[in-house]
Amino acid sequence: MATDVEVLGALGVDFTPEEIERDFRGHALADLLEEAQRRLGRDLPPDTRSRLEDRLLERFETELSPTPGIRDVLEGLRVQACVASSGTRRRIEAALRVTGLACYFDDRIFSADEVQRGKPAPDLFLHAARALGVPAQRCLVIEDSAAGVAAARAAGMTVFAYSPHGAASPDADRTFASMRALTELLGPAWAPPPGAPCDPAFGPG
Repeated sequence: MATDVEVLGALGVDFTPEEIERDFRGHALADLLEEAQRRLGRDLPPDTRSRLEDRLLERFETELSPTPGIRDVLEGLRVQACVASSGTRRRIEAALRVTGLACYFDDRIFSADEVQRGKPAPDLFLHAARALGVPAQRCLVIEDSAAGVAAARAAGMTVFAYSPHGAASPDADRTFASMRALTELLGPAWAPPPGAPCDPAFGPG
């Protein structure tokens, strides 16, 4: 959010962090840029998207860290998992590399750039399910945005909402506040990790 405010503000388009959190969290970047252009009243510079992403990836290197407990969740999963994100593939891969989580997903990474409509439309989740050969009704989505929860519901998938501050997501099947709580909700799909964790140096790319 801070990156969006910083870069767009330098172009003369003012957003508050609260606006971006409320209206664009979980959405594809194209949605934010469309609104920024509307406010500006003219075309944004053609390199706006790359400016935003370059600045965000710079911040990833020094500021991004994994959610506490997520490694234990991933190590104990007894089902295949993927990432289906509104970010670009470059952004997703950078985030996984910096946090040391890339090795848990191999090439099971799906970006909103691969579909016509991003979240809250169901396209991205349905695309990921088809690629993995899993029926939508057998998929569980873990989401931390209202747009993502709506997309999962529209796809006919079960969705658990991550809300670390404890606010319930009324549209999710369940809401949880910690990764430890998620392992309990996963039931037989999760068990204590049997051995050594995956090598964080291994991942896509």
